[in-house]
Amino acid sequence: MAERGKMQGMLKYELRHSHSGHGVAFFAPVPVQAVDLFEAVDLLAARPMDTFLHQHCLGLIRGLGDDDLRSLADRWPQPPGLTLVAEASLLDGREGLAPPEWPSMTSSSPLMILRHFALNDRGLHKAWSVRFRENIFEHRPLSGSRRELEVLTAGTEIRQGPSPAEVWKRRATRPESVKRPSAAQVYAAAMERLYGYGIVTGPEMRHQASLAPCGMQRQWNMAVNVESGLVRYKFEGLMTSYGRGLSWEEARVSLAMEIVERASSFAGVKNGMVSGLRQPTALIQARHSELTAQGRLALDPGLLRTEVPYADEELHWMPAQDVRGNEVLIPFQIVFLFADLGEVCLFGGLGSTGLASGSTMAGARLRGLLEVLERDADAVTPFDPNRCFRVETDDPVLGPLLADYEDRGVHVRFQDMTTEFGLPCYRAFVVGQDGNVVQAAGAGLDGRRALVSALTEVAWPYPDGPASAPGLSDLPVTRIEDLPNFSTGDSAQDLEFLEEMLTGWGYEPVYADLTRADLRLPVARAVVPGLEIACDFDRFSRISPRLVKRAFSLLSA
Repeated sequence: MAERGKMQGMLKYELRHSHSGHGVAFFAPVPVQAVDLFEAVDLLAARPMDTFLHQHCLGLIRGLGDDDLRSLADRWPQPPGLTLVAEASLLDGREGLAPPEWPSMTSSSPLMILRHFALNDRGLHKAWSVRFRENIFEHRPLSGSRRELEVLTAGTEIRQGPSPAEVWKRRATRPESVKRPSAAQVYAAAMERLYGYGIVTGPEMRHQASLAPCGMQRQWNMAVNVESGLVRYKFEGLMTSYGRGLSWEEARVSLAMEIVERASSFAGVKNGMVSGLRQPTALIQARHSELTAQGRLALDPGLLRTEVPYADEELHWMPAQDVRGNEVLIPFQIVFLFADLGEVCLFGGLGSTGLASGSTMAGARLRGLLEVLERDADAVTPFDPNRCFRVETDDPVLGPLLADYEDRGVHVRFQDMTTEFGLPCYRAFVVGQDGNVVQAAGAGLDGRRALVSALTEVAWPYPDGPASAPGLSDLPVTRIEDLPNFSTGDSAQDLEFLEEMLTGWGYEPVYADLTRADLRLPVARAVVPGLEIACDFDRFSRISPRLVKRAFSLLSA
């Protein structure tokens, strides 16, 4: 009984790998102590909006036989048990087993499953998600007609904005705003603090699972405590981060700063405060309508590209800044990873899009914003062989590297993903001899850096991996030196350039400061309402009208 009481208080979860797909690893919080289904549901009844516990219970129910589900529905005539039965039935394609009252139960779960199944157009979006997934991830021709697809653009506004060249003409380049530390200084500062606070563990190890000539990996410890209303838990995990580059110095700095970024992206909460941040950060629990009625400036979650519409549910909010330095309240759960404060989830699973570290806050914001633009471009660009190309270069590092790929039978191709914003965005891809497509994306003000970023992220083993398929032939050849470059070389000025361009298109970036008090290295989460956040194309995805418009040229009337 004492152990049972302990579990009803502070639960303990461990972050574990659940599965991988398209080169991305997915993780899930799992209770450290063994909990059977009935005990877990009893615990959930005492904390019905506990996302971690709800997900665990759902995992225990998924896959049970029809008779077992009917028996559970009889045993649990009310939420949360009945809610779990409804979710499991719908997810497993057994709608007939879902309790008939499930449409009225959408508010009884923190997950968005029931809210998704209540959408009238989910079938249309699901069908096109399958087609776009096959096109983008498997390079199959896009099937269907424009007439079928154009219904997804109904009511979409057509935005206009400045080109990068127009923004460039309006700006006067200034001397470098802040003297940046060297790569060696950044690495030394990061590792001193990561070691000093017991975050890193084990040695640096070589990583050869990508096309990067220099790759490193290292494990580190994550541990946070959360006490938020009825939700109380400890959350731990042994994590692995990666660093890649064209040199070992680049790879080591990349690795160290990724650990800083990810270690800063898990947050503890106690007494209504976010724990461990450099800036004391209080949380506000409210509906968006309540905040606006109070005259508070708050990001409208309805503007985010979520899988289900925001219905003004109560959320936890924290301060962030807009491009003018004004305080803007944003939902805590869109800032930190695996956030569970006992509230409705805005997303099925929000990833790390927009998270970045830097030697300066401007640098962190810039990298976060570029990642947002990369994911957005990836999500609104269908695969089109007519936009693919090969590259050549006189670069003394890239030239020999590209030649070595070819000598080893690894044929790398690229696709131009540049969107209406005009900023360089590229996919790099390799096709295996079995037809499997391995690809990655990169975006940047400097086209060369964007292309190299995509190239080094491709999860094809190098130098000891297998030969690939020949790849697309008869493609145009682009010189890397001829790729566009709008970078000033200064993070602060490049950030201002991007902000001016995006606001000119009607997109307003917002930044949250995740810098830890102990690490003292800038970390930010960039959020741009209206831009795509993920490129999953799973059963819950909503097809972007911008993707639809870019796909029209690939379809018949």
